[in-house]
Parts: sequence; structure tokens; C-alpha cells
Amino acid sequence: MCRVLKLEIKETQAELQELLRQQKTGLGKERIQALYLLKTRQVETVQHLAVMLGRGRITLHRWLKLYRKGGLSSLLELRKSPGRPKTIPVDVRLRGAQTPKAYRYSKKSFPNQKGLKAMRKSVLG
Repeated sequence: MCRVLKLEIKETQAELQELLRQQKTGLGKERIQALYLLKTRQVETVQHLAVMLGRGRITLHRWLKLYRKGGLSSLLELRKSPGRPKTIPVDVRLRGAQTPKAYRYSKKSFPNQKGLKAMRKSVLG
């Protein structure tokens, strides 16, 4: 059985509509829309909200937890993952692009002869 959500949304309906128009990212729009649907009482439970937005119930609980703790600023904060660490050492990257070894060797291996020109192009791309 689903419980009715108890959440006090400080922003007015008009403010939420304006924020919805101002959002540039899809994720920001979804989060504001969740607050809007709750504020206008179009949904009463997180389960119903999840169905309306096409998101998981746990995701919505995480969004609402962010809103409870830090308000709109916390809810709309975009976090960027650090990503994969770079595998090329910094000193090599600073030297700039050099001629790849494969190209240097291919020039020696395939001289500019009529029969081998097509073969050289296919190897080098």
C-alpha cells in the first residue's frame, strides 16, 4: 500500500512554472516537474509520480531527499563525474602530436610505385 507523501514545497505554483520554462537540461525539467505535480496535487504518492514521469521510485525518493536537505539549489545542482583517468602521461601530451610510427614505417615499406599505391592507402586508411 502506498503512503501519501508529506512534503512541504516552499515555492508557489507560478514560481515552479517559471522555473520549468527556464530549465535548460532535461533532468532539471523532470525534477521541477515532479515538484510541480506534487504542489498542484495531481499526484499524491511517490509511486504515482514515478509512473507519471517514467522514473523509478527510488530515483524520486533520492530527488525528494535532495530537496528536503538543500532546497531547489541542491535539487538542481549538476554534478559531473570525474570520468576515466587519462592514460597518456602529461609530458607526452605536452609534446604534441607526432607522426605515428605506423605511417613512418609504411612509407619505407611501400614506396610510391603504381602497383603498391592502392595497397598503401588501404593500410593507412
